[in-house]
Amino acid sequence: MIKKYLSIIPVLLTCQIDANHYAVTTFVPKQLAYNPILENSLTFDMRKKSADYDYYFAAKPIYTRSVGSNFKNYFNINHQDSMNVQENGSGDIDPLWLEVISSDPTYYTSTLKFAPIRQVYGSMFYFAMQLPKNLTLAINTALVAAKHNLQPTETTSSNLGSSQYLNVLASLASTERIYGKAISQNLTKTGLDDIQIKLIRNFCNTDQSSFDMYALLGLPTNVGTKAVYTFEPLVGSKHVQLGLGATYFNNFYNSDSYQIAFLSEAKWRYGFQATERRLFDLTANQQWSHYMLLVHEVAKSDSFFASNKLSLQASITPRNSFDLYFALNFARNKWQCEIGYDFWYRQQEKVKTNSNTVLAPSMGIADLVGIASLSPQSASTANISQSVATGSNQMVSDTSFVSITLNDLNLDSAAAPKALSNSVYGSISYDYDTCKYPVLIGLNASYEVGHKTNTPSIVYAWLNLDFIF
Repeated sequence: MIKKYLSIIPVLLTCQIDANHYAVTTFVPKQLAYNPILENSLTFDMRKKSADYDYYFAAKPIYTRSVGSNFKNYFNINHQDSMNVQENGSGDIDPLWLEVISSDPTYYTSTLKFAPIRQVYGSMFYFAMQLPKNLTLAINTALVAAKHNLQPTETTSSNLGSSQYLNVLASLASTERIYGKAISQNLTKTGLDDIQIKLIRNFCNTDQSSFDMYALLGLPTNVGTKAVYTFEPLVGSKHVQLGLGATYFNNFYNSDSYQIAFLSEAKWRYGFQATERRLFDLTANQQWSHYMLLVHEVAKSDSFFASNKLSLQASITPRNSFDLYFALNFARNKWQCEIGYDFWYRQQEKVKTNSNTVLAPSMGIADLVGIASLSPQSASTANISQSVATGSNQMVSDTSFVSITLNDLNLDSAAAPKALSNSVYGSISYDYDTCKYPVLIGLNASYEVGHKTNTPSIVYAWLNLDFIF
């Protein structure tokens, strides 16, 4: 059936790649344990009272969900709303690379898109202990389940394929794909988020204000990415983090009726290197080249999924993250209400190959034109939009076999891109201080606005159950 392409006159369109809209292969979420809003909300009154007690404990049941449209194009080519699949080579994707081909004389055509949704539910935990010399030890983490659904959809406008895979979704979800599966079902990961440990030194503590500085240690709790699924659920990380920060608290209005207080925090963290498995595109072959077909030099007609060989161990360094947090708290009798804001920035990961990165020898891009004419070599410059059909978007066969090397890997394609968000939140609580030990019960909601397609917008809802003793 491949030979039919040799006589096709296609509509000639090429898929041009904009580096600013590159569809990377990895998503790394923002972690709960390091989020200042989740850590600081409704702690104003407890902060004032905690000087008289030794311990502070909080349990915070939480639910979060990604919302809006900005994140839904994260994995799509050029971050488009949808991708055009054309068997004649005129679209974003030629389905022949996915081993989908229709019967003569029809040509497979469809519209494909991913629309990922992330949900998290569980509980955060916070514990602080007063130490001598104005020191406090604070520990923050979360026990949660992360549920991911890539929500791949495909709308076909032609006959189904006649090959092993009837459509593109069947190929992307195939059990023959060891890595990079794109499946239409919920994937869930349960575990402990990274553990944030702060050693806090108080430099000023009066009835009206306080100023603290701290050193931060982040302990990893997970094994990192595995690249089995395109949108794999993650809880915790594999990276040790070190950081510094400062908090300033000011109870600037205090009357018999109510009080108004201000809290701010600046936090910087650096994530250190660890080895993880990531899925790579090839620089010359552009976006989604990990979904193309490869061959071995000794068997140039026997193609196989590139994702099975381009999933490799690599050195991953998260590098720098920064938070800037502000909040206002209004207290009257035993009630509190609070509003706040957080700016968050995370640098793009640094990815590099190391001694654990091993690429199988003598592999090249499948020469589908050569296979059709029974004289294959390789097609080292092909991309996933290109076709066997004659025309300007026909893949070019190499005159001799060209093997892929580690230098051909697009390292940025496997890196979590820079991320930026702005968050606002509101809270209300009631203090039970008639007991021997004060107890606070509170309700919180937050909306995080993600930047473009790199960062999801997220809604948060959580409770505060805080105790000091």
